[in-house]
Amino acid sequence: FLSCAADWTVRIWNTEGESRESILTLQSCMHQVNDVCWSPLSSTAFAAVTEDGRLDLWDLETSTLDPVATAQADAPLSAVAFASVDPVVVAGSRDGVVYVYRVWGSAASARTRALSLDEQRERLVATIAPSPLAEIS
Repeated sequence: FLSCAADWTVRIWNTEGESRESILTLQSCMHQVNDVCWSPLSSTAFAAVTEDGRLDLWDLETSTLDPVATAQADAPLSAVAFASVDPVVVAGSRDGVVYVYRVWGSAASARTRALSLDEQRERLVATIAPSPLAEIS
């Protein structure tokens, strides 16, 4: 599952088996992350909103270091959600404004929509698995 925190991070957790541990920690700014949401269209994409008004769109298949897209609002953002069918993400601010964005690229790909739940899960696991090069000493 996905979580966010006041320590500026977004974490992906492994809940299978005995160990319940964070398997990936992401940070794109130095502000509290108020909400995160997985994309219903891609198992490697999610959105996060921050206290300084940023909406970050991540696609882990593209990068685990930086968001693939960022938008800046005029007020702190407190909530984010994806449309269930269309490649659209919405973010809400504390002052009641709702921002609506169309998602482009692999996070909105028709290719990923056709994958089964198991295929999406396998795609995510393959994307965040440690690189064989990381094991070379």
